[in-house]
Amino acid sequence: ALDLNRADEAARYALRADRLKGIDPRQLRKLGIDLSDNGDWQGAVELYEKALSLRKEAQPSATDVLLHMEIGRLRHLLNDYKNAAQDFALVVDSLEHPKKYRLDKDVVDLLLQKAGPTYALMAECFLLADRLDQAAAAFEKSHKASPDKARQGYDLARLKARREQP
Repeated sequence: ALDLNRADEAARYALRADRLKGIDPRQLRKLGIDLSDNGDWQGAVELYEKALSLRKEAQPSATDVLLHMEIGRLRHLLNDYKNAAQDFALVVDSLEHPKKYRLDKDVVDLLLQKAGPTYALMAECFLLADRLDQAAAAFEKSHKASPDKARQGYDLARLKARREQP
């Protein structure tokens, strides 16, 4: 289907396939992008996960980090905060240890192009997944990148309420 330039069919086949031997993970990412652009967020997540699974034996790379960022974003849209938080935890770890993930300055800049909203999104998922220490750290980075006292007070209040410290 890919050779015939039928991306929709290729995506359907890839979603149903048990084994994807011989498929390039880049092709799955491209199909995932197409699904995401068409509003099929769950299908996109599944294809991105399949792309990652084809690389599970390889050393983590910048591409893997970018995929986890996108999967986390889509899972947030799907209200799957627990799994989104797992993806975002890997992204945060990669930002704290860029050499481990072979991140160069360009990839870090891409991930943090809008650092305030990016960390706010991650903090939201951490909060809703009850990963409260990670939520606090991400909220702090968000407010450092995009200061807003009112928003900061609101986020701290939500964090304290989640910790049952109103």
